Amino acid sequence: METEVLIAILASTFSLIVAIVSIFGERRNAQVLEGFRSKLTEAQSERDARRDYEYEARKRLYQEFEPLLFQFMEFSENASDRIAGLARTARNGNLNPHSGWLAGDSYYLRSTIYRLMAPLVVAKLMQRRLTLVDLRVDPRIRGQYSLIKVLYNSLNDAFAIAAQIPKLEYDPNSEVSDEQRRKEAPRYYPQGMYSMYLDTVVNAMVQHSENDPPRCMSYEEFEDIYRNKASSAQQSFEQIRTLFWGFHPKDRPVLWRTLLVQAQIYRTLRNLTSRSEPSLNIRELSTSAQERLVFDWRDHNSQARDQEVLVDPFTAAESYMRNRLASILPPDGKM
Repeated sequence: METEVLIAILASTFSLIVAIVSIFGERRNAQVLEGFRSKLTEAQSERDARRDYEYEARKRLYQEFEPLLFQFMEFSENASDRIAGLARTARNGNLNPHSGWLAGDSYYLRSTIYRLMAPLVVAKLMQRRLTLVDLRVDPRIRGQYSLIKVLYNSLNDAFAIAAQIPKLEYDPNSEVSDEQRRKEAPRYYPQGMYSMYLDTVVNAMVQHSENDPPRCMSYEEFEDIYRNKASSAQQSFEQIRTLFWGFHPKDRPVLWRTLLVQAQIYRTLRNLTSRSEPSLNIRELSTSAQERLVFDWRDHNSQARDQEVLVDPFTAAESYMRNRLASILPPDGKM
């Protein structure tokens, strides 16, 4: 009897232990399950919040950027055509430093300044509008805007452009006589703008109205402020007028490199805008031999070699762009 009782007691005790363990196990499982469900809910909430944020960010980005990009591309066509036109005009013998189309305050000089500056005006408007917008949500727009910033800054980056291989001797701040500056123009003639003058010209070309957003002024409006001697921007206009007065690619090789940088950026932007592939590939910054012929400025009297005209300036321009984009593009060269 005692043995049977002991066995019964042990069995009951074991059953009780099993029951207690089962209860705690179920509670533990429930807690684990609840924690798992909580983490799933939290992750889902984060995904929903991220999706909502990206949707709103993209919506705002498109609203702010796309209308300005459309304006920019319209102006960039004219700028790109004028850069190629400068090479063609030189090829036809019409860019003589003393009697050519840019050797006086002519319509060709004024229209050249306007065409080259108008895209930069829109770029400045983009910068103002995109300050508080997250560009990370759209890689293509980020790539486009990165190129546009390089474009804008190129005009006040003459020393860096001159330093690209093959390096050009460029010392516009040297105290030399006016005669020597004219004779050795490639080295001593200023071929870039200080940023404050560039910003002043750009800001002067922004047209404000009460009911419409700021825009780049028309050529007729530009003529008015260009000729207004009382304008606060006249000193800055004098800087850019001096930059292109008497311009020829052979005599202003640093400025010509700058224009090739801009022409290549315009071409790359057109390619990015016209395709569905969103990424910017650094290899797109190269120009083919056929494309370079458009910028051959030599006339029949020129003794310049192909290396000087069709190789070195493009090598330097492409090197400059890659250097400026290196901090933006990932290691694989795509964005």
